[in-house]
Amino acid sequence: MQSIVITGAAGRIGRTIAPLLEREGRRLVLLDHEVPADATGDWVEATVTDRDALAAALAGADTVVHLAGIPVEDEWESILSTNIDGTHAVLSAAHDAGVGRVLLASSIHAAGYWSAADLHDHPFEPRPDTLYGVSKAAMEALGSVFADRFGMSIVSARICTFLEHPAVDAVPGRTIATWLSPADMVRLVEAVVALEEPGHHLVWAVSANAQGWFPLEAGRAIGFEPQDDAVQWFLDRDGRTPDLPSRDDLLAGGFVGDGHPLGERWG
Repeated sequence: MQSIVITGAAGRIGRTIAPLLEREGRRLVLLDHEVPADATGDWVEATVTDRDALAAALAGADTVVHLAGIPVEDEWESILSTNIDGTHAVLSAAHDAGVGRVLLASSIHAAGYWSAADLHDHPFEPRPDTLYGVSKAAMEALGSVFADRFGMSIVSARICTFLEHPAVDAVPGRTIATWLSPADMVRLVEAVVALEEPGHHLVWAVSANAQGWFPLEAGRAIGFEPQDDAVQWFLDRDGRTPDLPSRDDLLAGGFVGDGHPLGERWG
């Protein structure tokens, strides 16, 4: 029986992809600090800093999909505890349990102060836009050291704009370039589940959007072949190509600016 543990399973991404990952012969263990009232399946109510709960949940697992974390800017103490200490706890528990594969949910905001035009020369160099972005750069560094120290297969996936479908948002047409469809997120998870090559693999988690902001070669090298395209989605819906965003726009989008001070909680 194949076993996949998903942390942060009650979050937006977790609740979307978990049903799509169900297979005969596969067990999903869903971990979150709050279990949804309508939850079904094998749930564990715990935080990612609860070492005993992690050890129990990861026993016998083949793959961990680590989605848990604060997904926006917040105070440093919260970011440190949940996003950085939490990632360290998950990786430590995975190593102790003999789990060979881990998918870390990094973010576009680990590189938010680059523009799309910069990615040709700086495809993966971190340039975080917030303390949240700093935590994702730290996540990638933790993944790297655990992979190198212990021979684990760890994929740090810089998740872009995860939505059911692309949207024309406050930054004109940004999601036409940054959209990650649920189906492509599942394809990424399946690529990690099948991954045999040890080491740290840093990839862009984004669909195959015709705008082509992001280098996809590293993802393809681990078997992640995105298939959805935001431009085609708009063509199918409207019969026309949408207005495309500028490659000179910062990847940060709305995460920078006077409305979102550094280190202040959003919402």
